[in-house]
Amino acid sequence: MHIQDQRWTTFVSRFRSGEWRTPIFYDMVMSDLGSGERIGNATVVDIGCGKGFDCDATYQRRLGLAAAKFIGIEPDGNIQLDPSFHVTHHGTLETATIDENSVDVCYSVMVLEHVLDPQRFWRRVYAVLRPGGVCWGFTVDSSHWFTGFSTLADRMRIKGTYLDWLLGTGTRERYENYPAHYGSNTPEQIEVLTSVFERVDVIFLKCPGQTRSYFPERLRWISDL
Repeated sequence: MHIQDQRWTTFVSRFRSGEWRTPIFYDMVMSDLGSGERIGNATVVDIGCGKGFDCDATYQRRLGLAAAKFIGIEPDGNIQLDPSFHVTHHGTLETATIDENSVDVCYSVMVLEHVLDPQRFWRRVYAVLRPGGVCWGFTVDSSHWFTGFSTLADRMRIKGTYLDWLLGTGTRERYENYPAHYGSNTPEQIEVLTSVFERVDVIFLKCPGQTRSYFPERLRWISDL
């Protein structure tokens, strides 16, 4: 396992400068999808695709245009999937009918924390990827204090109510309150779960104030601190 390979320094710097994460995540995926002969010829899988690439349909559609075959997987059956996908599955990666050794690039954005059986998930990722294929998993590091805050709010059954009060419903900032398990969310967990992979890079993206949106305006200094 490689911790923050030098190739990713530019992305880390962009995030630390305060740039919004979505275009950074997109460029990270494109750094693999757009390399060599993959661009325009690759099979790409969006795991948890429901509301776009990190809730942005524009970047999702751009990825679709760069792929020869674009597959969307979404567990929430109430979400209507974007027409940019060539194939869609309402369910999980583990249950989706995707051929083994057929995927060039797959990715998930804020999904790994919701995976109930991480071992099964990562076995399936490994199975569907071609030799040399790449999986990007953008997720929260559960060693960060925010996961404790989130877990406590879940246990007290106030998380959904709090997010509705703070961010409203149906907004770009308001993520769905799906159950979080944090079973694939530390470098140590990832190292064990992906031990069969040829290479694993763990890249830490952090900057002051990255959780400000989860606090009322008058209390955002707490997040900054």
